Amino acid sequence: MFSEEERQYDYRIYNDRLILGNINKNSKITIEVFLKVIDEDNFKKVATIPVDLSKATEKLEVKSNLKKYKNNKYSFLYKRNWKLTENLDKNDVGPNSIYVGALNLEIPSTTNSEYTSSINVRTINENTTINGYKKELQKENTSSPSEYYEEKSASKVNFKNQEGYQITAETTDGETIYIKKDMFTVSNGRIYIVTFFGSEIEYNNLKSDIDEFISNFEI
Repeated sequence: MFSEEERQYDYRIYNDRLILGNINKNSKITIEVFLKVIDEDNFKKVATIPVDLSKATEKLEVKSNLKKYKNNKYSFLYKRNWKLTENLDKNDVGPNSIYVGALNLEIPSTTNSEYTSSINVRTINENTTINGYKKELQKENTSSPSEYYEEKSASKVNFKNQEGYQITAETTDGETIYIKKDMFTVSNGRIYIVTFFGSEIEYNNLKSDIDEFISNFEI
């Protein structure tokens, strides 16, 4: 028999072999290092290393499901499966749309519907206040007979580094209720408007994502 320090191994089997097993988080283990000198038959133990796993930290690499967008006016984080278009043109939204030139995020349906939701980001150079633009928007929501929106709620909202305001309104085509939520703030003579539009079901499903988007929106 071989002593503890002279264990014999089959070189062809154990060379470069890694043996894995489940080890409890707070275990104390011993790592033994054996060395085989060329032209000698046996491995000899050259080191004993005690390891206290209760003091070990596990490093996990978790890939974020958010991407970052930044331009010279603002930055934000958004979901990886949202499709970003930096500038909507007239072919996308029509020649008279207020969203020509806006940044658009297309959001996949949460109910496997073919219809998507969207978030549009636009800026307007105008010397006004949050309360001043609030009145403009409320008038805009009710002034067009073809796009009448009934206001459901209005309150303050916090962007990442700026206080703002939000107005939630709804409209219907007779079958489906649609939600338009405008979140806006004013800084250095410029209005920043973030608008969500989608069905009521999608809005309810995406509400936490919308809140997260605004909390990460930085001027």
